[in-house]
Amino acid sequence: MVAIVWIVAGLGLGVARLHIGEAGAWTSRESEALAHVREYSPDDVHSCDELLAVAAERLSERDAGSAPVARWYAFERPWEGRVYVVWERGEAMLGFVVEDGDVKPDDETRLVLKRVARSLGTE
Repeated sequence: MVAIVWIVAGLGLGVARLHIGEAGAWTSRESEALAHVREYSPDDVHSCDELLAVAAERLSERDAGSAPVARWYAFERPWEGRVYVVWERGEAMLGFVVEDGDVKPDDETRLVLKRVARSLGTE
């Protein structure tokens, strides 16, 4: 009986692992949302991509040389009509909601982008 439980559990985990492998591919809406976020200009001068590059550079300076890679994540929620996009670098995480091509940063993200833009002499 114990052997049967182990076999069933192993098969279940194997099937779950196969499905996890499929999760790495982004949907077209997730890819489009990411492009909208990267092009988004909170200060009407710099793109979000430019501001996040400056933020990542400053985080590298603060972290004394350890350079974690910045990563993008996107999560489509079709029942909400939204895509959630997250930029993560080390412990820093910034979030955006994209709805019909309209980018809305969360409050913390808006503040970070505003501070970076201000430090570049805009806003």
